[in-house]
Amino acid sequence: MTVALVAEALRSHPLPAVTGGGDVLAGIAGGLLARGAEPLTALLWATSLHGEAGARLAKSVGEVGFLAREIADEVPRLMLG
Repeated sequence: MTVALVAEALRSHPLPAVTGGGDVLAGIAGGLLARGAEPLTALLWATSLHGEAGARLAKSVGEVGFLAREIADEVPRLMLG
């Protein structure tokens, strides 16, 4: 499972690199840790979710103009499938 998460994290979209995006990434990782995930797994899942949220926003909003809070709003949708 960890190998798959590393591969997914490496394919993550660069667009979440917006002001506040790192805070959102840290919050995702912290939330996963609080729910009992192992540290490496939490970081890899957080990176993957963060990147995928950015990719989805880029498709729906455009590559320029989305906010960090929109990344955070997208994460629960991703986790639900």
